[in-house]
Amino acid sequence: MPESLMASANAVHWLVESCSDATLHEFLTVSGLPGEDIFRGCRASLKSLGNKVVRARIQSALQRQPEALARFLTCPVMPWAESAAALEIFDEEWLVASWRGLLRWRGGRMMAAAMAGDAREAVLARGWRLLRLHGFWEKDPVPRPGDLDVQFTIESLHAFLGDPAPADRGENSARAKEQAERLAAGEREREKLANSAARQREKAEALERQTEAERQEWGRERAELRRRLRAAEEAHASLTAGFEAEVQRRLAQYRRQTLGVTETVEGIARDLDASPTDDLLQAVDATVRRHRELNEAFGTVSRLRAELRALRQAQGELEDCLGESVRVLPEARTLAGTVRKRVEHLEQRLSEARAGGADGGAADDFLRYIRSAPPDADGLARLVELEKTLAGGWLEGVLGASLAGRVRQALCERRDRLATLEHERALAALPAAEPARPSAPPPAAGEVWDVAAGLRRLGQTRPALIIDGYNLIRRAPELDEMTDGDGLAAPRELLVQWCRAKAGAFDRIEVVFDGVGAVSQRERVDNLTVTFARRAAESQNADDYIVGRVTEWQAAGLVVWVVTEDYGLRQRVATLAAGFVGSADMVRHLRGG
Repeated sequence: MPESLMASANAVHWLVESCSDATLHEFLTVSGLPGEDIFRGCRASLKSLGNKVVRARIQSALQRQPEALARFLTCPVMPWAESAAALEIFDEEWLVASWRGLLRWRGGRMMAAAMAGDAREAVLARGWRLLRLHGFWEKDPVPRPGDLDVQFTIESLHAFLGDPAPADRGENSARAKEQAERLAAGEREREKLANSAARQREKAEALERQTEAERQEWGRERAELRRRLRAAEEAHASLTAGFEAEVQRRLAQYRRQTLGVTETVEGIARDLDASPTDDLLQAVDATVRRHRELNEAFGTVSRLRAELRALRQAQGELEDCLGESVRVLPEARTLAGTVRKRVEHLEQRLSEARAGGADGGAADDFLRYIRSAPPDADGLARLVELEKTLAGGWLEGVLGASLAGRVRQALCERRDRLATLEHERALAALPAAEPARPSAPPPAAGEVWDVAAGLRRLGQTRPALIIDGYNLIRRAPELDEMTDGDGLAAPRELLVQWCRAKAGAFDRIEVVFDGVGAVSQRERVDNLTVTFARRAAESQNADDYIVGRVTEWQAAGLVVWVVTEDYGLRQRVATLAAGFVGSADMVRHLRGG
């Protein structure tokens, strides 16, 4: 075949339309073309080949697959097979010189198709050149009477196509006789192939009839199975209804005979069902709602709470700014301190308002103790100790679930608030940032935005990872939202679980928490370590421990990544760490995102 097997749409259309349905069916049987694509939406049968859509799919497949088109042109059952047999009579040199004259007589397109399937390279190349044309395949070429050098060839082709044979012309009679013999042999071969195709068609039709019979049998079996399924469902529904009725009857009998539920008791139950309790509760809700509206109208505690919420939101925005910025303006720290003092003042006033309405119970004593914790490191340590004391479920047994939940929520809020204040004090203690100079060198540690990509860049080197636990929990919404009556126990457990799943990608992972809490699992598993700074040293906090650990690892030649958004801690280890990872980026990697 030529190197460039390109055929025009007009050529492929003429070739396919020149074939009968039986011829196409015979070709598809041996061609290897995907029948499920060609007969998609139709039955794969001889009758479907008369469908225009199916023929268009055959044309598309032949135009896309030059190898299939080559097999199509050389198939012995095609209409141009006789023309191909006639071409074999002539030698290649004569055909190369006279092929244009052959094409300008009746049946010229059949001769072109035969040339495209010829085994001789020069003839084959000219046949495929004709297949790339467009206008040639729209109508037969007009003959030229001046083509006298191919007259004898034209007369031979006429004899091949069934026209009356011309009279012998002297020296050409022997050649015509030889041609007739070869044509007769080709006709016999064609009949043989036609008989074989007929037998194949009969087999295909028998197979189609068998398939249709099996399809009908399967349809009958499916209908029978559906009928049985409906009958089984009806029987099941009937048995279920009878069973439920029997259960209700025996339950009523048991209540009367064993439990002594008499008609009097059942009457009491009916009276309770008809009691106006729901109406009373609705009335209480309406009264409470009107009372709240009255408080709003006169500007009582609700106004104080609204102002406190607004200030807390502004304080959170300032904390984000201080924690995320490389350079911090001095006035930002001053403004953060002013907002913090105002928040503390309003929280104190709110505590006084709540204390004024307290009933002196155990729950109010716990709440007053929590709110009275001073906003410093001692107050934070006192709340951590209280959290350990309240661990377990004994508080719910003493106060009830509602009051115990209120106490635990107040403890978590106050503890987190004091931890945030300690962070702000650490930031305020840092020296004021100098204006940035264009020539200043970049920091020693860079930001690792994509943890997975950073690991790939390191290749065989695995970094050592140290995580500021509570800083990450406070900055990750999915962990911060898990804070409940048990404080930070649940988010700690989940963070350790995430780190354990990803520990294999790092040289080692250490998660550091403030205080002396504990997790339910062992503190050291494989290359994952969970550390509580106060347990490691009585006077130590998480920041000091992390600085010491980073110094130790860096001296040992490890590549150290630090996970924190604490600006002060970052400044302390900036010359030691190889990279910093933000809380959101670390959580995204740990969760597999």
